[in-house]
Amino acid sequence: MGIIVSQKYRDERLGTVHIRVLSTATRFTARWKADGLHITVPSNTTVEEYKRVLESWIPKLLQVKPAAKGAQFHDGYRFETDDWGYEIVKSARVPHGYVYSEQIDPHDASDRKILQVKVYEGADFANAGVEKAIKSHIARFAKYIAATQLIPLAVAEAAALGLSGKVKSWSVGRGHARMGCCKATGEISLSYVLVFLPRELRRCTITHELAHLTHFDHSPAFHALWKKYLGPDSERLIAQARTEVKKYV
Repeated sequence: MGIIVSQKYRDERLGTVHIRVLSTATRFTARWKADGLHITVPSNTTVEEYKRVLESWIPKLLQVKPAAKGAQFHDGYRFETDDWGYEIVKSARVPHGYVYSEQIDPHDASDRKILQVKVYEGADFANAGVEKAIKSHIARFAKYIAATQLIPLAVAEAAALGLSGKVKSWSVGRGHARMGCCKATGEISLSYVLVFLPRELRRCTITHELAHLTHFDHSPAFHALWKKYLGPDSERLIAQARTEVKKYV
């Protein structure tokens, strides 16, 4: 019946299925994502073998299939932190199928920078493609302004704790698997995702990495020092930061 190839198709039971053929794959894997079911198969997998494996997996896949969710955004949706934010607006000037956003200088003098994401007038906000495009514009802007929002706060925090001399450098990373990273050499990196949090919660990650300058582990001594850096409200701040970060990772 031939060899299966990378493709996207519609299944009556599973919805949108994305097949990726990978030469390094040694087995079948499947994962639900926002835009449907993603299946990875080894090279030279036959169509017959693919159908046989998929058919045996369908009962389990349907059990773990995420429930349909409502639209995250809507016309007029607005998000703001202490120093920036964004709003979603439908615009008749935007061509059908397009999403635009205006460039904003991260170094301007305004106290709060608001990104306007313009979506074509007939957009369905529950559509995965529309949601993905909006998130892409928001993430691009967040990465763009992250250095001007995070680094000064981190530098000030290190100075207040008397740790400036121990920090070799600060940088902003574009990944979101970890909110921060401290090397033994004193180089500290912060995830751009932190800009979605209020300043007091950004301090949780900043002080976490600063505590690693003294304890390069997660021992009780490390946690005691971290909480000391955060102050008397440390328990609430840490719990709240962990909850908020989960929305963006």
